[in-house]
Amino acid sequence: MNRITALPFIPTAQLNESPMSLLRRAAIGNGYTNLLSLLHSLSPNIDHSVGMIGYVARNPTLYKSLCEKLGITDGCRRRVSYKRTGNGREDSVLWQGLEVQIGDLQFSTEKVCIPCYLEKGYTIADWEHFAAIGCPKHQVFLDTSCPVCKTPWSYEQVPLTCGCDPETALSLVRPLHKNRAALLTKIVKGNNQQKILVLSNLRRLFEWWSQLSVHLSQAEQSDYLYHLMTGKWPKLEQDKNAFGVHPRILFLPLLSASDSGTQLLIKKLLEVKTINLRNLNIEFSFITRKDAELLLGISRARFNNFIKQGLVHRDIAGKFDLQQINHLLLISKWLPFNSEKELLWKNNRSIASHFSVAALVKKDVENTPLPAHHSTRSIPSLSQQSILTLCDATHILQANAESIRHLIKIGLIKATKGTQVSAVQWSIKKEELQSFNQKYVFASAIAREINLPVTTTSSRLQSLGLLPISGPGVDKGKTYLFARSDLNSVSDEVLINRPYKSPAGRKRINDMSSSATTLTSQQLARELHLDPYQIRFVVRDGWITGSKNSKGHYLFRASDVDSLADKINNDYIDLDRAKDYTDQSIQSFRRTWIISGLVDEYKLGNRRLIKNADLLVIQRLWINNKTSTHIAKQIGRQRSFCINLEKIGLLKPTLIIGKKAKKIKLYPDNHPIYQCYSISS
Repeated sequence: MNRITALPFIPTAQLNESPMSLLRRAAIGNGYTNLLSLLHSLSPNIDHSVGMIGYVARNPTLYKSLCEKLGITDGCRRRVSYKRTGNGREDSVLWQGLEVQIGDLQFSTEKVCIPCYLEKGYTIADWEHFAAIGCPKHQVFLDTSCPVCKTPWSYEQVPLTCGCDPETALSLVRPLHKNRAALLTKIVKGNNQQKILVLSNLRRLFEWWSQLSVHLSQAEQSDYLYHLMTGKWPKLEQDKNAFGVHPRILFLPLLSASDSGTQLLIKKLLEVKTINLRNLNIEFSFITRKDAELLLGISRARFNNFIKQGLVHRDIAGKFDLQQINHLLLISKWLPFNSEKELLWKNNRSIASHFSVAALVKKDVENTPLPAHHSTRSIPSLSQQSILTLCDATHILQANAESIRHLIKIGLIKATKGTQVSAVQWSIKKEELQSFNQKYVFASAIAREINLPVTTTSSRLQSLGLLPISGPGVDKGKTYLFARSDLNSVSDEVLINRPYKSPAGRKRINDMSSSATTLTSQQLARELHLDPYQIRFVVRDGWITGSKNSKGHYLFRASDVDSLADKINNDYIDLDRAKDYTDQSIQSFRRTWIISGLVDEYKLGNRRLIKNADLLVIQRLWINNKTSTHIAKQIGRQRSFCINLEKIGLLKPTLIIGKKAKKIKLYPDNHPIYQCYSISS
């Protein structure tokens, strides 16, 4: 590598000097106006963007080559340069003997202790860490700009070159308590790797809080870091007029921390019930699904149940309202942080009312056992509760939530809404829903009862002269609704066997005008029981082909829609229904039969289907064979019960499905050995 010859000044590394300070002294000492000018002359690939300074500092190979060109000795370079660490991508930096993340060292602005700089003439490496706030020697805050003219400082230029009087700048430095100023320095001198990770994690909290409208001053940041490092909240944080949130929300970035130090600290800090920070505002704040699951402490499958039950709602971008998550946390009496089991929610119970979440958790804490006959798809009993939620109504009426909301809107179902604009807040009196259920019935409920295709049941009823009370073409409803009194004159046999006029509630193609031979995405979605935005995935996956009009909207032939609807209804079944034939949860059903490779799963938009023929195979296997989890549940044992019996030679599997990690073992349903170990009542 060629060295620049005849440089009048070659700097020598000073004690604890920053690597970029060494290069900057070389630039200024050799007549360059700023650091980037020197770097660009040494390597044309380095442009004049400020981000290049951090790139050079964090890249040991590039830094070494620049020092060699400047004539800086290897000894000087090694004293100041950083070393990349970490497996694979080497995304950590060895700084002051401690391993820190690359982003923990900030070079976009420069922090300086003015008294130290006036004494030494260079900046030290300690100030580069983003948690550095003060100088322990002079017990003052680090400044990022000139205290006189407020000109910001960067590594490109030398501090205090703005023309202001240094003595005036020195007189304007702000004092800082010695304990706050020495917080980072003690960790560095003690070479405490665990504490530097904790301090960095706490410092990242301020970036998350700023998204919640909490902007802390430098003095407040120092107080928070000092107190939070000891597991205590500072006294200045309480504000009675502020909006109270669950502490898990404030510590969201740290809930997934892997280091033990941060986990122990967060466990202490989460002991408070609510936190009130000045200007804290979570209204109109949305978080990703992963963060929502982390806050609630539940798995992806159980979060899906929350969505189905209307407890959480996502916006058009697929994110979730933080205010709703906070509300659920506050009424849940969340138990200690990072528990091994999910103490908050149980997906094998139906939620009876809006405030039943708190009661649900209370029962979990008291270890109240579940009734043996209870199922995830059980319909809430009208005699056991006086106030029902929208979720309860969907189970009782066997209809989707959107259809019930429409009936509430037009006044057929009387319901009240809480203070928040959310489906969680809908409350329906037991008497009102009971009265409605006695008068009306959905076509979808009739179809399930007599095992007819949902798409043709309404057409069969209308062909018999029955007029719907609500539905498409009547009041813009999503599902056809009929009066029970009109059904008294119609037997199941007539409804099943009588020829009907038009399939799926539409005129036959030869009776339609040419303009009506095509259907829109909304009409196709209604036939397939999907949201309209799912239709593009149906087309992408090859279920149906369509053409686009001048506006770019899909149009489909009515005959193709009829064929697809009949194909889905006759040949496929939803996983939600299929799992009931084996009395398994969706997760267990998929793991046993689909992930193991025995049967295939088909995606129709957001619907998950299997073929009816495959379900028959599953049913035949399930008659005399069960999984270890299912058998153990029946006799009150742990799910590894059958596996342990197999290890000691007391039981053998009757069937093995799949290979390696996807392998599933089925054991005999009735084996004498089970009675010897049964502890269930």
